[in-house]
Amino acid sequence: MVYQQSIYRAQEEALSRYVNARVMRLQSSYLTKGAAVGQLAHLRHLAQGSGSEWMLVGNDLFGQVDTDDQESHQSSGSSWDSSLLREPSQRNKAFSAAVAAIELFALRIQSETSEVAVTDRTSFGRACRNIGLDEKHPQKPEDMNGVIARLYRLESVQDLSSFTMLLRQLLVMMKKNQACKLDFGRLAVDIWKWQRGGHLAQDVLFAWARDFYQSGSHDAKEPSAHLVTK
Repeated sequence: MVYQQSIYRAQEEALSRYVNARVMRLQSSYLTKGAAVGQLAHLRHLAQGSGSEWMLVGNDLFGQVDTDDQESHQSSGSSWDSSLLREPSQRNKAFSAAVAAIELFALRIQSETSEVAVTDRTSFGRACRNIGLDEKHPQKPEDMNGVIARLYRLESVQDLSSFTMLLRQLLVMMKKNQACKLDFGRLAVDIWKWQRGGHLAQDVLFAWARDFYQSGSHDAKEPSAHLVTK
């Protein structure tokens, strides 16, 4: 049991690094008007269900991230030995979560001129809270009805497609405020946990609610309290 827990915890950390390595590369290229402009357009089409060719986005989702040396290659998270997940269904869920997070990043950064992705473990719940931190018209959490309604609906959906649809709607709302930055690697881990169901899914929704309503300017960045057992 302890061994299984350690494997899943290590895989969650590897998944976060894997996604963040790709997201940060795409963000850097996009903000400097690099080749990522076209790549992100293909990823948005894929996320919106409007069709895209997997071979056009395959390198961004599954390819290696270029680094200058072997040491940085290892630390970048560009490679990920998902074979440690012995169950094929868990490998598929983990990669589905990675793809979903990168697609959501592509939607979030569209038309932006500054970074929206960070690697400081800022949670999705905290990013949703920041939607209301408008300098001219600040809102208390309880007054953010549109955001709350979508977060509430996340608790009742049963499939990944419906779950990510609501995430997309909230990410569009984040465009109102530059303070809405997000760690997409952590989001990928949360999506993977949600897919695994049970107390892990509840951990994710609990943490998002906590981070949304938590008062003050402190970002709650600690992972869920439960150890991974599934």
